[in-house]
Amino acid sequence: MTDMLIARSEVATSNAYAQTCPGHVTQAARTAWQPSAGKQPAFTPAHTAAAQQQGQPQQPQQQQQQQQQVDAENVALQQQLLALGGEVVAMERSMRDVAALNQMFSAQVLHQSEQIEQLYSEVRLLCDACPAASRCFQAQARSTGSV
Repeated sequence: MTDMLIARSEVATSNAYAQTCPGHVTQAARTAWQPSAGKQPAFTPAHTAAAQQQGQPQQPQQQQQQQQQVDAENVALQQQLLALGGEVVAMERSMRDVAALNQMFSAQVLHQSEQIEQLYSEVRLLCDACPAASRCFQAQARSTGSV
């Protein structure tokens, strides 16, 4: 009975996953656990109960096959989940690294901007104090093409 409850829970989880990620569910899982047009589903608690009431026990081989399919699907989903978890951790680490580099770059740009403003202020003070220095800086700027 416990195995049936676990299997039903796994089926519900598999079906919910199939609805959100249909490309990741195997065809065997779809055909084993979902009814197709005009057919009875391969395994349902109602089908089992009806068979037992009629005195027709389900074949152990069929049950074993279905359990193997469920187990294989669970293993595949677990492996996929673990792989995605690893990818998420790697992406988070990359995002933190990029954010740290961005912060360092921004701090460096701010520092350089402050240095440029300080140099500009010093040059303006020097040019205001000495007209000859002003002409010298202007000539230097023309010759380098920065004016």
